[in-house]
Amino acid sequence: MVEWERTQERSIIIGTCPSCGTEIGLGETPGFGARYSCIACGAYLEVISLSPTVLDWAFDLPEGRLEYDYHIGGSADPM
Repeated sequence: MVEWERTQERSIIIGTCPSCGTEIGLGETPGFGARYSCIACGAYLEVISLSPTVLDWAFDLPEGRLEYDYHIGGSADPM
């Protein structure tokens, strides 16, 4: 869930941690893929949608793996 909060004549986007439900200030214009840390539970989060703005857990690819390794129906080796 995302809410808008007016503070000192600025609009701040507020996201909710999917782990603990804590509200997190994302700034005025969070970018797709921007990463945040929840101050309450320490979860590492990432913006996965901009309209509406949605936070989800951030996952890094294992070392030595590339994004195309994880396409559904694709092989682990590029052609």
